Amino acid sequence: MVGVSLGSRPWAEWIYARASYFVLLGLLGAWAWVSWRWLERRGESLPALARRHWRALACGVATASFVFVSVPPRLRVLSDETNLLGVAQSFALEKTAYNPTMAKRYYGQMQVVGRSIEKRALLYPFLVHIAHVLTGYRWRNGFGVNFVLLALLAAGLFGVVAARSGELAAAAAVILVATYPIVSLCAASSDAWLLHAALFGLLLASLAAFLRSPDEDSLALLWAQALVFAHTRYEAVLPAAVVLAAAAWRSPIRREHFVRHWWLYAATPLLLAPLAVQRVLTFGDYQNPPGVAPFSWAHLLQFGWRLVLAQFKLYDRLVPHAIALNWVAAGCLAWWGYAWSRGTAVFEAAWQRRWAAACVAAVAAHTVLHLSYYFGDYAFPTSARTVLPLAIAAALAPVAFHVRFPERLPAGRLLALALLSGLLYHPIAVGAWHTQSLELIRETDAYQRFVLARGDEHALYIYSRPGQITVLGYGAVDFGWANGHAGELFHEYRRRLYSDVIAVQRIAYATGAPLPDDQLDPRFQLDALSEVQIAAERTLRISRVRPLP
Repeated sequence: MVGVSLGSRPWAEWIYARASYFVLLGLLGAWAWVSWRWLERRGESLPALARRHWRALACGVATASFVFVSVPPRLRVLSDETNLLGVAQSFALEKTAYNPTMAKRYYGQMQVVGRSIEKRALLYPFLVHIAHVLTGYRWRNGFGVNFVLLALLAAGLFGVVAARSGELAAAAAVILVATYPIVSLCAASSDAWLLHAALFGLLLASLAAFLRSPDEDSLALLWAQALVFAHTRYEAVLPAAVVLAAAAWRSPIRREHFVRHWWLYAATPLLLAPLAVQRVLTFGDYQNPPGVAPFSWAHLLQFGWRLVLAQFKLYDRLVPHAIALNWVAAGCLAWWGYAWSRGTAVFEAAWQRRWAAACVAAVAAHTVLHLSYYFGDYAFPTSARTVLPLAIAAALAPVAFHVRFPERLPAGRLLALALLSGLLYHPIAVGAWHTQSLELIRETDAYQRFVLARGDEHALYIYSRPGQITVLGYGAVDFGWANGHAGELFHEYRRRLYSDVIAVQRIAYATGAPLPDDQLDPRFQLDALSEVQIAAERTLRISRVRPLP
């Protein structure tokens, strides 16, 4: 990190990769300490909360189990998930923040031969690495982390709503959120979006705690939560800033509020340093086509209009959103606005009005930012998840309406709405048609089935995206490396360092030859083992490389 100021990229990368682990460890420790102090000041503790809200915890576990049984976990967005798992692997094995892109496996160990600086935020890989520490390295540990996150999200939602409106409404709230297709799909994956959404909700809850009781402990809790949330996604800084601005606006914050937890505020630049350095090291890595701006008003208008048009097709199995529920949410908000215009007291206290405005502003800022991105299509398989906070807000709008106007939407009707929405839209997540429409997903399914069924950890794979195989625990290099190191590779193969060398190539139907990026040096003589169609014009061929005599 010091290297950035010195203008030395290699030094900056070296410091960033090795310091980020310990900064995140310190951040989570600070967040846990501040949270514990906040609970202690209110005469609470985690064991007491767990005993008092055991029904909520049971509901959370049941909800996560239902989602993971009905929507089998899998890698759904590539290379996002495998890159995050690669960083988690590096955290666990080396305590560094690199993404291993190529590695050989021999003598029972991964020997990294290629690595990069990952542009995605590091908190999710850090949590997955904790699962590795506790259970051993397993690439499926990402699913376990998301299972726990979904259970905690559902439990927290149940507890909050039950305390206000009873368990019937709480059950409805959990069903509405858990059966919203994009929520289930993000949960049953190894992506960071569920963590992002869950901590977004916790940030808004921390804001409510501060506005209700603006003391030094509540401010520290909100500040720590904002710092943790900022590490979930690289765009999380924007909604976090909106929330902190809402806390500061017309707030009774005084100098005394910063005394008890001065160390947290003093450490803020250090705790945010990995994000800042990561942005510098990966600046410009937006993957936008030449001549296309990564962010623009034109993108916002284009994708904003597509979002509006998508609401007029109530059921589309390729769109993982509960469109009818979105209309119900819009109706609830319209009625809320109508009641306010008629002079009805729609909020019970002034702080609730400020909190609601902050929630709307934060979610709106988050949504606008993603719609202004060149790849911000609401319905596209890899970008549908970017509006996850908006989707959860839509799912919860009827619940908020019930809490304020229970006579117009009783708990029984709210539960009926939740069950109907789940019946209509949860099958979209079960079928996962929108992700299966991607050729890369079908390609990944094909080679993963082969690699995992073969289970030979001594084999070396040659593939265009080797990092997707190394996270599974197998050695893999790309075609460029294999061609450039053919002599070395065949020497090691001949000495039985590898039990087999396997090439995974995309084959064009028109020519019967590998695509240009998948071609091997003529010295690589191949025997086909498997071939499967992945698109109308392509197959995926898996072949064994013959050892040289």
